[in-house]
Amino acid sequence: MNFLLIDEYPAILNEIENLIKRHFANSTIIKHSNFESCLPLLKSKCEFDFIISEIKFTHTPIYQNIQNLPYNKAKFIVYTGINNPEILSCILKLKIKGLVSKTSNLEELILAIQSCTHKNIFLCNHFQNLLSKSNNCTSKPIFRPKEIGILNYAIEGFTVREIAEMMCLSEDAIRNYRKSMIKRNKCNFNKLIQRFVIWYN
Repeated sequence: MNFLLIDEYPAILNEIENLIKRHFANSTIIKHSNFESCLPLLKSKCEFDFIISEIKFTHTPIYQNIQNLPYNKAKFIVYTGINNPEILSCILKLKIKGLVSKTSNLEELILAIQSCTHKNIFLCNHFQNLLSKSNNCTSKPIFRPKEIGILNYAIEGFTVREIAEMMCLSEDAIRNYRKSMIKRNKCNFNKLIQRFVIWYN
């Protein structure tokens, strides 16, 4: 597997590199100190299986850069020390496959990598608990099959128009499904995504 690791601290990069080598022998690993410096690499034909990057509160431009990345086979995993539910909600809306807490255990990155090959998104236990408490998500929301499809595409960053095309529905139909989910669950779309990830990951 091909990995791109992004972190400003060489010691953490080395720790993650050693972690990956222990679990995935013969992997190719490229390391970068910041996200902006590897944008040309990401936008080129160079393909990665996984991109693993830290996100900090001060890295707001990274959010936009992640959203603008061309779709390819790379699975994007974010690890962060952020514990603000509102910011985590924004991160969950990015085109990511895993969200891991940096303050717990980096070994969870391996669980994220393994899980991302089978599931839509991996959310570590720390963030699941944090988000469920912040949103009183104590009961499992009920989503219909088409709603689950819409939420999966929304997490991937697709627009209403793109989702409509992929699901062979009209844009109005997609908007109506969203409104129905919001009304039934009595929360906005961002919190719907949080609840979906917590209960359906």
